[in-house]
Amino acid sequence: MIGPWKKIAEDYGRMVQGYFGKTPVPPDSDVVDLASKQLDLPPNERPVLELNDNDPQKGIEAARALLKEGGIEITNENVFIVAACGERGLTYLKGEGVIGVRKRDELNRKDAAEPKLHSPGKPRRYQVTVNGIPYALSIEGNTAIVNGKTYDIDFKPDTVELLADDINEAFLVKAPIPGKVLSVGVIPGQNVREGDVIVVLEAMKMEMQVTADIGGTVKHVPINPGIQVIAGQTLVSIS
Repeated sequence: MIGPWKKIAEDYGRMVQGYFGKTPVPPDSDVVDLASKQLDLPPNERPVLELNDNDPQKGIEAARALLKEGGIEITNENVFIVAACGERGLTYLKGEGVIGVRKRDELNRKDAAEPKLHSPGKPRRYQVTVNGIPYALSIEGNTAIVNGKTYDIDFKPDTVELLADDINEAFLVKAPIPGKVLSVGVIPGQNVREGDVIVVLEAMKMEMQVTADIGGTVKHVPINPGIQVIAGQTLVSIS
């Protein structure tokens, strides 16, 4: 998405390195080397069950602890969801997951000439042109429809504004690909080191860690978990 093997998603990199078990066919050695360098992780030759059993953040007890901390009923089903999906599973069980597909009961009615809107009033409709290409855009509450495709959006006033001098002096960490913000690991005023994970994005059902290219102090965090970002959008500024 950002160039051939320029950025290997952590889950994919760990897969070709053997951390999820053996792949159906041996992975390309060049890809394994790239994953090892990018993730700073050597290929694994130990049994996966042994790795998992020795990881305190995995397993039934770890899942139970997360459920207890989140105030969620501890059942076999919930334990399985959290153990398999981690934070995404916990978010789902809390009812905070974003599906991205709207359900309209009106669509199932044969006599419905046009679906009713979830929000009061008519949607705001626009004709947006980007690089000479027109797009039909309508906004209904926290939902945007672009050429028939539905996206969850969120409008919030930015509580922290950077002055022009601050922007010029700050290093901007930008999203390498479009995706959803799963988590933000820093806050304004926090000190970070080069290589620290500051944001985790989800794209094409895979997680991608965004790290700090330089060390310094976090100046501004204009994003929140759950929002969609585009490639090149500023995630964090560091000075």
